[in-house]
Amino acid sequence: MTIKLWSGKPLSLKVIDTNAGTSMDGLDIAHVHFTQKSPDAPLKMRLLRAGEVAFDGALKKRVMRLIRTNKTSPEEISMINIQVGKLSPSNWLRLIKIRGMQLGEFAANAIQHFAEDHHFNLQEEVDIIAGQGQTIWHLPLPHLFEGNQIRAHLDMAEISIIAARTGITALSNFRVSDMALGRQGCPLFVAWDGLCATHPEKNVAVQNIGGIANITMLPKGDPRLGYDFDTGPGNVFIDGAIRYFTKGECQYDKDGLMGAAGKVDQEIVHEVLQQP
Repeated sequence: MTIKLWSGKPLSLKVIDTNAGTSMDGLDIAHVHFTQKSPDAPLKMRLLRAGEVAFDGALKKRVMRLIRTNKTSPEEISMINIQVGKLSPSNWLRLIKIRGMQLGEFAANAIQHFAEDHHFNLQEEVDIIAGQGQTIWHLPLPHLFEGNQIRAHLDMAEISIIAARTGITALSNFRVSDMALGRQGCPLFVAWDGLCATHPEKNVAVQNIGGIANITMLPKGDPRLGYDFDTGPGNVFIDGAIRYFTKGECQYDKDGLMGAAGKVDQEIVHEVLQQP
């Protein structure tokens, strides 16, 4: 592979990023602008716009059932990943009402509506779409499969659909690419945290609490030395409790208001903190 030398032109890249976390409360969308004067200069990012599109109820139930039961078919996988047939605008409304959009079509439609709602032109304001799909299955450590040790991952939200619907170059399968290089595929924070948070004289730890919590360790001075790993459940159990006690009316504890209204059980906290 030929490595292209820097042309001397400063970097200016506008990106739409999508992400569906393990909480499955919706699709996060961010429109960001990356700039860099030279390869040795700091990489800067400016957030232009951000938002969230809630998952359609029928689609969410179907995906969660697929994950929980671990039972499906090739037909169902392909249907969820893309979406059956080509849809006219009138059919979008009918589909939303009777069965829910499948992940690829859902993501593409969400990006288009995001641009409309924020009053910008995708073709003029976006260079690349980075589409991280919904994690369906993740095996970061080797599992014995037909006599071989296998690590595997499956994201769903067909990137070809997103590229075709928007007309913009789209990238995906970041976790599988990470695993192909010998890492675990999840988390993926180390590259970004390394660029943004490496300190010249201090070791830094960056803790993220999503559905699953993870930490990035950044040795001082060199962003290439960082590493990251999962540390255990984050808010996934809290989300489950909220859905259960509200009978599905709430999907998560927005702004932590329900938790803040209660009282801390210090005995349980102490017990948890004693764990290794």
